[in-house]
Amino acid sequence: MPLAPSEPAVTLEACGHHPSVAASVLPGQIARVSNTRANRGRRRAGAGSGLLSTGQMARRSKVTARAVRFYEEAGLITPSRRAPGGRRVFSESELHKLQLISDLRTAGLPLESIRVLLETKLEHRSGPVAARAVLGQLDAHTDSLRARLDSLQRLLQDLEETRRMLRQCAACEGRRGYPAVCRSCAVVRSLDPPSLAVEVLWHQQTKVGGKR
Repeated sequence: MPLAPSEPAVTLEACGHHPSVAASVLPGQIARVSNTRANRGRRRAGAGSGLLSTGQMARRSKVTARAVRFYEEAGLITPSRRAPGGRRVFSESELHKLQLISDLRTAGLPLESIRVLLETKLEHRSGPVAARAVLGQLDAHTDSLRARLDSLQRLLQDLEETRRMLRQCAACEGRRGYPAVCRSCAVVRSLDPPSLAVEVLWHQQTKVGGKR
């Protein structure tokens, strides 16, 4: 039976098959073959199932692939399974865990403190008890973070003030008496008192190690 004009014949040869098996097939059949191949590819990569490769975990959490493997080896994240070829694939929930771990590490929490925090809920048999235990840990961590934020804020203000002064110093044309003359410069004396960074980085006359 001849093919309808709207369904042109496609040969297996055109699809990459050997000419010896070339034959006319319908586009619907070609589509089924293509879909089968695509599905195999997705299964190999863990795609289409909500699973993420190590590289995808790294990109979406903005860490390195090496960090993903490190946290896995440390037992903080767990792959759902191994894809063909031995590649690990992870669930979306493990991605969220990795993102939190990364943020906590950036905030300065030790790895063991993060581990304890992640495991606390499952170590208790009731919601209220678990909630109190997690809350106690979070209270301690947030107090520490607030203290660190205060310190970082002071440092930021200090460095910003120093940067503003140094922009003016960068345009200074005076050469005579450097560096001792810097302390009596009007720009420097306008800082009353000077920031800690100015005092250490610009007023000091001695090199690290005691050498002049």
